[in-house]
Formats: sequence, C-alpha cells, structure tokens
Amino acid sequence: IMCDGPEGRPEIGPDLLPAPLLESSRASAVGGSVTVALGTPLKEVEDLLIRKTLEATLGDKTMTARLLGINSRTIYRKLERKE
Repeated sequence: IMCDGPEGRPEIGPDLLPAPLLESSRASAVGGSVTVALGTPLKEVEDLLIRKTLEATLGDKTMTARLLGINSRTIYRKLERKE
C-alpha cells in the first residue's frame, strides 16, 4: 500500500517489499537502520545507504530508489561511477 510520507513523498508499505526481506525480520525490514560515525564524509554515507538498501531489496534498483526517495536513474548513475 502506498501512502503519503514526509513532504508528500510516496511511502513504500511493507506489502511491497520482497518476501525474503520481510521473512528475515519484520522490524528490521520496515524500520531498518544504518549507523555511521560523526564526521563520516557524506559521499561515504550515501554509498553505504545505497549499498545496504540494495542488499535489503535483493538488488532491486527500482525499489531501492523508491525507498531512498530518489529517481532510479540516480541509482544507476551512482553505481556506474563506482565501477
């Protein structure tokens, strides 16, 4: 179910997440978190969030982009730059 998230952005409901993600732990699937140290460069934080979200969505770049609130083209562009 899609619902309005912060700033009018669509929010992804748990029913749209991949089954393996939900099976691992409902709490972490819906409210997973990443911890970074203060002073970590923003580029490293961004890369970490993209990488962890890709892992959680089993490599689904479109779902990753939706969860991060960015365009899927942005995911592809950032991944291309890393190669």
